[in-house]
Amino acid sequence: MKTTKSMQRFLKEDVTPDYILYSKADKYAFCTHCQHEVDLDFKGTRPKAEVTCPSCKRKAILKAKGQTKNAFFDFGVGIILENIDSYSLIVRYFDVEKTYRKDGTLADVDIKECMRQTFDNDGLAETWDNSWTYGWRKCNIRQYGNWKGAAGEPVLHINNNWKIANVYTKNLKEVIKGTAWEYSCMDSIFKQTSNFTGSTVSSFLKSYLSSPIDEYLYKTS
Repeated sequence: MKTTKSMQRFLKEDVTPDYILYSKADKYAFCTHCQHEVDLDFKGTRPKAEVTCPSCKRKAILKAKGQTKNAFFDFGVGIILENIDSYSLIVRYFDVEKTYRKDGTLADVDIKECMRQTFDNDGLAETWDNSWTYGWRKCNIRQYGNWKGAAGEPVLHINNNWKIANVYTKNLKEVIKGTAWEYSCMDSIFKQTSNFTGSTVSSFLKSYLSSPIDEYLYKTS
């Protein structure tokens, strides 16, 4: 399955956090998103504080330059929903890893689609895992971790509660049109939510089918 340019940009730019790497002693600040040296008010700066980059206007986390050695890494999961047919959805999970040099410049971006889950009007239908040596494998839905079931079938190899996760929201209204989730307010909910675990989307899709009254709670909240 292909990804659009907009989806690719989301995976590359919006899944992992942005940082401003700084050194008070050197009066140096560098944004890992726009890859530019920026002007920063060093008064009161402290690691892990959230600021707005004065250049690209993105939210960024302050990171003291002395904390890094030769390189540092970021990991996250990008989640993209697509419509398979008139009533089914597929949820695609992408592992995103970014490597930065000591000065904050981007050394590498590695993106891999690691799992797919299909949902129909009855709930979770199938899980496919791409972490196996030979590519995609259909997995037993029991999520017991990295081992095989009694019959030798692969049991979901990936724990989808990973790390930080973000959902691609630009296509949600169109994707859920005509499905059981058409009136779920999913697009509004996920636009207001960020940095949740991968299981959030899966749990939402399943719980909504069993409790459609949730639609009224979402609309009144």
